[in-house]
Amino acid sequence: MIGALLILLSLPLLGGGGTALWADRTQREAGYATTDVHQFSTSGSALATVSTELGSAGVGWLYAPALLDEVRIRVTPTSAAGGPLFVGIAPSAEVNRYLAGVNHTVITEFFGDKTEAVEGGTPAAPPGSENFWAASTTGSGPQTLTWDPVDGSWTVVVMNADGRPGVAVGADLGAKVPALPWIAVGFLVAGALLLAGGALLVGGAFRRRHAVTAGSKGGVMSTPTVAIPAPRARAGVEEAVDRYEGIKQYSLGQIVAVWAAAALPMGALAWIVAPQIKDSFSGDGTTQLIKALLLLLTAGLIWQFVLVVGLVWHEQRTLRWSVVRKVLWLRSPRSPSTGRIGGRLWLMVIPLTLLFALGGLVPTFSIPENRDLATWIGTDSGENFMHGNWGWFAVILVLFLFNTVLGEELLFRGVLLPRMKGAFGRGDWVANAILFTLYHLHMPWLMPGTLVVDTFAYVYPSRRYQSAWIGIAVHSGQSVVFAALILALVL
Repeated sequence: MIGALLILLSLPLLGGGGTALWADRTQREAGYATTDVHQFSTSGSALATVSTELGSAGVGWLYAPALLDEVRIRVTPTSAAGGPLFVGIAPSAEVNRYLAGVNHTVITEFFGDKTEAVEGGTPAAPPGSENFWAASTTGSGPQTLTWDPVDGSWTVVVMNADGRPGVAVGADLGAKVPALPWIAVGFLVAGALLLAGGALLVGGAFRRRHAVTAGSKGGVMSTPTVAIPAPRARAGVEEAVDRYEGIKQYSLGQIVAVWAAAALPMGALAWIVAPQIKDSFSGDGTTQLIKALLLLLTAGLIWQFVLVVGLVWHEQRTLRWSVVRKVLWLRSPRSPSTGRIGGRLWLMVIPLTLLFALGGLVPTFSIPENRDLATWIGTDSGENFMHGNWGWFAVILVLFLFNTVLGEELLFRGVLLPRMKGAFGRGDWVANAILFTLYHLHMPWLMPGTLVVDTFAYVYPSRRYQSAWIGIAVHSGQSVVFAALILALVL
């Protein structure tokens, strides 16, 4: 069932990614992703678009200035009797005031060519005499208007330059969307991972069903029947023993190799790749780099999840949940003294989360504002960028998910920690904490707090109670609070 759900979730991601990639590869003209030409006309004095909200809450994030970059509006007169044409864009409130009582046509759906006539007279003054236009152009023949969008409610107006009635034009819209290929790749990669994971789970379910069916059709054994304990009873016995039992231990070389497979890509993405591609994004220098880092580090964390899946498959040759939860310590905490499972033991997460919050108080070296999301979000630039920006908020949520649930914690506390006892003995948690500290090559200013506080907030408790869920729960507490704060900015 989970496999089928993953496959269903992958379809819209793959479809969205494919559509974005198609638009980027086939619909660009001079760097603008461009629509087809649409024909509009009016017997009144103006054609005006319905108010468009840029960077607003809800679906307005699709038109966020940070995603659109420069906008281009091309208008070609289709009436032979036409004179000079005026094309302008202005705040909707100003346009509504100017066209109040004027006979004009509102374009209610640009892509559907739907319009609505508004009765009235002629304008009191030609459009070019007004000073509220954010951008405008006037001339004979085809006109091209370019504009750097900002948040707000905006309306595009097309009129004869002298304001006389009768306007007929063909128009197309274009926008430079530098992040479009990265959005496409992100959707396609996420969709492919969900599709692959779902296919593996569905395939495994079919294989198990086939094995059970084949076993039930086998011949009668001549040996005496052996009673096998029920799975539930066997699981209860396993919960009462040391959870290191049955887990293959890694050599020192294997431990370092797994660490390098996670840490080195993150470091390279942050310090080498991000500066190289940041100019592909819109905004000031800091915003450009933050966008690049968000996408690249999210990709690095998704890679860690893929690495976990690959390591478990290589070791176990199955991804059945009953096996995965055992070998990754994805079980309720177990008291080492009483063998008690879960229950009130979960209450330890509260003080451990409070302890984890103290990590930000540990002295560290200078934190670069242009690289640290938490610092940048608190600036005017960060707050303005996030306002109404649901698209990048979704990217941040994916980053948080793979950071504290499916990526870092699953790799370091689920894969590595249970397999380090053979190389480090009872000090495996110390070695795990050191490796996790050094892993932060992409954000080295986090290393002091990670070593001093995180070691005792969730590394040692995960080892003592032999449960990766402790690390996931405590580490995710920060993500939940941070996500809530960013959501407040978006709203």
